[in-house]
Amino acid sequence: MVKITHAAIEKITNEVQDIIDEGKMPLIRLSMGIGWGGPQLRLALEESALESDEITEQDGIQFLVNERDKVYFDNAKIDYIKTLFGGRQFKVLRV
Repeated sequence: MVKITHAAIEKITNEVQDIIDEGKMPLIRLSMGIGWGGPQLRLALEESALESDEITEQDGIQFLVNERDKVYFDNAKIDYIKTLFGGRQFKVLRV
């Protein structure tokens, strides 16, 4: 299953801090979509997991991946990196 780097966990935690403050465990769906530059990682908050989801937990956050997208996340790492122009973005890297 996918591994999430410390930098990515930190960014996700900052974004969902309200949910964590309510005592709930955030559910983040990981999926891949096609964008202008090719495949793009998509992250979305979910209310609940589907029966067919693969679930992994890291640092108090549950990550969901559906059957169709599982191939993209097996043996992968998600990082939050600095871009060439100084911005930041999530990136899926092969391990």
